[in-house]
Amino acid sequence: MISIAEKSRSSQHVKDILEKNAATAVPKWLEVNHDKVEGKVLAMPERSDIDFDINETLIVELYSK
Repeated sequence: MISIAEKSRSSQHVKDILEKNAATAVPKWLEVNHDKVEGKVLAMPERSDIDFDINETLIVELYSK
């Protein structure tokens, strides 16, 4: 379970982020409870679930140095 600390929920910055992202589509491997301001990872995402153009080879190359 991932959540925002109770004392941070009243922060204007956090409120702005939550409002801005309220209509954002949630990936199928995540579950979000907007009322409780928390989320849960249901499964590890598969490569096909990631919508970004990522070159994994470059990441491995960077961290292998």
